[in-house]
Amino acid sequence: MTDFKYLKLKFSEKERIEIIKNLLEIYKKRLSKSTSNEKYIRPPFSVIVVTHNSFSTIEPLFASLKASITDRDEIIIVDNASKDETLSLVEKFTEENNIKNIKILSLKENIGYAAAINKGVKISKHNYLAFVNPDTVLPNNWITIVYEHLKEKQVGAVGAISNYVIDFQNILRFSNLAKILKDEDFCRYVNLINEHLRNLYKGQFEEKNFLVGFFLATKKEVFKEVGKFDKELFLGMDDLDYSLKLREHGYKLILPKDLFIYHQGHVSFKKNKEAEKLKELTENTFAEKLVKKYGFGKVPLPEKLWADKDAIYFAAFVPTNPKYRFMFKFLDKDIDFRHVAQEILRKPKIGIVTVTYFSSNDIYIMAKSLFNSTYQNFHWYIIDHSEDKEEFERLKKSVSILSKEKITVINRKNSGYAAGINFGTNLALKDSCEYIWILNPDVEVESNTLLELLKTSLFTGVPVVTCKMKDSLERDKLQYDGFKANYRPFSDYPQRIRKVFFLSGANIFLKSDVVKKIKFNENYFLYFEDNDFHEKLQKIGIEPIYTPYATIYHKNKNETFPNSPIEVYYFYRNLIYFFKRKADYPFIIKNLKFAYEHFFSKKKNLRALISAIYDGTFNILGKKDLSSKFRALKDDNKILKEYLQLRRISKVLALEKGRNYLLLKPRHSEIFFKYLKDAVSIMFYSEERNGRKS
Repeated sequence: MTDFKYLKLKFSEKERIEIIKNLLEIYKKRLSKSTSNEKYIRPPFSVIVVTHNSFSTIEPLFASLKASITDRDEIIIVDNASKDETLSLVEKFTEENNIKNIKILSLKENIGYAAAINKGVKISKHNYLAFVNPDTVLPNNWITIVYEHLKEKQVGAVGAISNYVIDFQNILRFSNLAKILKDEDFCRYVNLINEHLRNLYKGQFEEKNFLVGFFLATKKEVFKEVGKFDKELFLGMDDLDYSLKLREHGYKLILPKDLFIYHQGHVSFKKNKEAEKLKELTENTFAEKLVKKYGFGKVPLPEKLWADKDAIYFAAFVPTNPKYRFMFKFLDKDIDFRHVAQEILRKPKIGIVTVTYFSSNDIYIMAKSLFNSTYQNFHWYIIDHSEDKEEFERLKKSVSILSKEKITVINRKNSGYAAGINFGTNLALKDSCEYIWILNPDVEVESNTLLELLKTSLFTGVPVVTCKMKDSLERDKLQYDGFKANYRPFSDYPQRIRKVFFLSGANIFLKSDVVKKIKFNENYFLYFEDNDFHEKLQKIGIEPIYTPYATIYHKNKNETFPNSPIEVYYFYRNLIYFFKRKADYPFIIKNLKFAYEHFFSKKKNLRALISAIYDGTFNILGKKDLSSKFRALKDDNKILKEYLQLRRISKVLALEKGRNYLLLKPRHSEIFFKYLKDAVSIMFYSEERNGRKS
């Protein structure tokens, strides 16, 4: 049996239950097969469980341990001064099930997870150890799978796949079955899931740089060799520390692809604010430990220390204390912090470049916030594309809060956002600005933002920086975080300085040398010029970074984007132009289908989308006149007939007819999807012929 390769996104409850039922029938013989013989061909294990107010979760774990270990193994409970009935439940379960191979160490005070594990290891009698969280449920054959890997001399630790764990260990990476299971199913069907993984991957594994500590198996001899857990790491970070120590001693970290363990996931963290504070404190303690080890500004990025190869971000280590924000090394060269301090005191001149288009109602807020900035050695270049004299006068009046010496306002022909940015940056270069801040007119900046962006670039050595973009109305929520951009604000969360997945053209801070080498592509006119710029930066070896320690507030556009036909046209035309060069046709199709369905009730937007598909397909770029020329078209039945006949001969010749018909009948879904299919076919063969398919 193979995995659910073509699994649809949603199932009815009836369908979901039927799938599980069928799987249970398939694996029935395996699940009922006794594993008693397997249990005795391996050495005994010491299973160490650290508890703290774990009454609500530990009973299912005990039931799974009872089903999976033998009398030769031992269970060690180290209780961190629980105030609930955890120990009473453990004692009751032990007595009722006649469990004799158990040791209970009841501590009078909570000494933290790491120190508790050390105590558990100290009183253990076996070489093979398993550290197991109290909110887990183990499959019947877990110990056999673990031993098959852990018995190898070079293996230092073995982990497991789970439902509540960091991405690279998450069940979603390994089986589509997880997509139809509810939270409670992962616990109820732990053996079923495990058998399914065994069917797919029996004996297969991945070597990792890090294993999450909700379940970690190791050997006592290895534990003693590399050094026990650091007791200063009170809650969390012990798995990061131990993983790093193992690798430094030449040991491998193994993740079996056929071992699933249910994890409920930090129940105490969710309910206890004190636990969250302890976790945050531990994270900062670990940061200090790394700084002492490598030196400030020389700590390798977490992505290099623990993440999988080519991972963009490693979310398991985020020190929140601002004093650690520049602890990591982003470039191969070391940073001279004395020189950085001198540069900040020197106050290099910064050019702020803003392109406006009827922005006089918004820009006053931005002007006022710049007036209150703690960093004042800047000049603001405002490039107005409104092509309207009255608006130009209103614009100048709106920014008059700043002195004339700090502002240059120029009106010019609207050649697009990219052209305006290029014009403005050229002015800044002529005025000897050492840094440039590209900034939208509908933003508000915090008083320390400009200085913090400068510090971030200097302390990291990275010449291109962006920052947290919050919503102007829901001010505690984000519109952009370096990985995601959304006009519908999303929740903020703990972050650190990191490489971006993409840039937002609303807010880019960079050294002037960068724009001497790279300009914005003016073909885009509006939208995706920032994506293109980011791609060019990467090609010359520059990886922009994002700092959460600086903030701008961006106008809430939830109700206005993308309702304008102009925005719809440029966004989707340029989406096609940008992504077809990457040969990402599934992404293009998915977005265009979604747009058609989303705009179905609005004919103007549908027509803009239809035009965007045609122009994007044939690289018709720059500024577009979207006036209603389609009204000159007549006889839609004749045009449709010509389209259907031509597409049999040449999709290239037919596409114009398809566009013309759909401009008259934009809601003819059947024809739209033929038109879209033809457009993508043309893109594919055109890009392949030009040798740009990647």
